[in-house]
Amino acid sequence: MTAHNARLVQVDTMSTPRNLTPSPFLVAEEVAARLRCSLRSIHELTRAKAIPHRKLPGARRCLFREDELIAWEDGADLEVVVLPHGGRVVRPVRMTYAQ
Repeated sequence: MTAHNARLVQVDTMSTPRNLTPSPFLVAEEVAARLRCSLRSIHELTRAKAIPHRKLPGARRCLFREDELIAWEDGADLEVVVLPHGGRVVRPVRMTYAQ
């Protein structure tokens, strides 16, 4: 191993974060795999605001929460919250039952 390779290995080892908590968010590719559909279908659902997701202002990527996807799969209605500067949150409406 040359000195150059040793330096690369050291940098790679140092750049690997440890003790990170897993993110509660999924990306579109993970959602497509979970729902067994195409990535294009997920993009169409987000464009139509027909699947729970978050789009941050100025970002192109959408993020998804698994708990919201489960509620959506169980039939929950969706509400759209428009954020300033082009972002949005599409989330399941919390159902309240009359007692």
